[in-house]
Amino acid sequence: MKLEKNIYFIVNESSGRLHPDEFESLLKKMISNDNNFIHIFKTEYPKHAITLASDIASKITQKEEAAVICAVGGDGTLNEVLNGVRKISSSLVLAYIPTGSGNDFARSHSFSSSLEKNIEHVLYHSNEEILDILHYENSETKEVNYAINSIGVGLDGSTIQILENQHIKEKLQRFRLEDFSYIYSLLKAFFRQKPFAIELDTENGKTIISDAILVVFTNHPFFGGGINISPKANPYSNDFGIVIARQLNFLQLLYLFALILINGNHLHSKHVHYEETNLAHLHINTQQPAQKDGESFLHSTQLFMLNIEKQNFQL
Repeated sequence: MKLEKNIYFIVNESSGRLHPDEFESLLKKMISNDNNFIHIFKTEYPKHAITLASDIASKITQKEEAAVICAVGGDGTLNEVLNGVRKISSSLVLAYIPTGSGNDFARSHSFSSSLEKNIEHVLYHSNEEILDILHYENSETKEVNYAINSIGVGLDGSTIQILENQHIKEKLQRFRLEDFSYIYSLLKAFFRQKPFAIELDTENGKTIISDAILVVFTNHPFFGGGINISPKANPYSNDFGIVIARQLNFLQLLYLFALILINGNHLHSKHVHYEETNLAHLHINTQQPAQKDGESFLHSTQLFMLNIEKQNFQL
């Protein structure tokens, strides 16, 4: 089979399980006479994928060429590529090859665990689909961001901040506990997290909670590397899920977590508020750490708006 369009690969070699030049060498073995259609760009520093994606999107738009921009890395790399592309255009096509540690987007769409098979799929077998994405707007600064999997405030954001700490990563690697890094960080964050008051406005009405510790807007079922936080979430539904956890003690947290792992009945717990909508306004009374697709950012505004937009993907 031959390629019929340009594919721009944005590769984060520092993600998860990818070794330097591993992706490029494997890709070159799989393409024969299609080299002119393949373009590889490697990230060199944090957030570099945003700049690369914006520059590539500008070039594609100016030339009006048939092309795909493919993120190679973890969920965070995919998020950066999405945000870079959306600065330029909302009509370009994205693809993804998962090489990160969490890979929640890949898990939700049943990607192969084989790097070679995922490369082959992007090159020759993928089909274009339209997926929901989360559009976030800071009501004070008017800053706009996008997420593919989830946006979380409170405990979720604190967990990601701890998870990104290089000292903790090295500590877990030393004891070969990398697979438990999210759980470790979650427990550490839990004992630090203080409850905060929120006011949520959606088409379902107004919800006021005085003791929230976690607010997650979900477009896919999974977050945190496979935790099924929102079993009903569906990126084709034109709605997103909202999961809010109220203050609870450690034993209640363990029970809630067991429900998540066993059958998803945590959504019916008295400690959890759940609803689905396509537009939400959230007011928070204090500054809280936040995350989007597993990358931390500081939620410095007290009010933000979130809604669904559409993005073309090759899956």
